[in-house]
Amino acid sequence: MSLRDDGVVELRFKPRATLDVEQSRQLVRTMAALVGAGQTAPLMVIMGGLSEHSPEGREYFSQSDEAASVATRVAIVVGSLTSSVMGNLFIYIYKPRIPTRLFTDETNTLRWLWSDR
Repeated sequence: MSLRDDGVVELRFKPRATLDVEQSRQLVRTMAALVGAGQTAPLMVIMGGLSEHSPEGREYFSQSDEAASVATRVAIVVGSLTSSVMGNLFIYIYKPRIPTRLFTDETNTLRWLWSDR
């Protein structure tokens, strides 16, 4: 996870990455530390290599007060049909509190992430 020069937090998964609820909590804490106490930022998630995310971890990302307090919007960038299906299922089933959308390219992703400012 890194804070880009344009103020977007970028989360890029390594190949065959897996996430459980504690790792999900740690990612939110890392984002909070990157943006600073009491600050928010848009989040761009590059699905890439994520192969498994526990139901508890998905619930935490989509519904927790902690996640909602640091991310203004979440853009999930997909590069394959499998990632697209996983992303759409996440949005449909978990109905994230934070505005969340899927994208296939970075240009449209960034345009949407900053469209509320």
